[in-house]
Amino acid sequence: MVAVAQTIVVRVSHMRNAKPPYQELGAEYVDRLNADHLKRMLLKRLERLGLQGTAQSRAERSLALPG
Repeated sequence: MVAVAQTIVVRVSHMRNAKPPYQELGAEYVDRLNADHLKRMLLKRLERLGLQGTAQSRAERSLALPG
């Protein structure tokens, strides 16, 4: 337990002294990191469910809409 407590203290002190300070990356960080892989994976999941779909960005979709 002492070793675990010491590790926590060391890590907290490193985080407090870090330049720049710690910044939360956000809940969608991993999704944005590899968006193409995520799109392919989700399309494959749709196909396994017997559905068919396409991936289209919002910009592409807005260009395709009449208006």
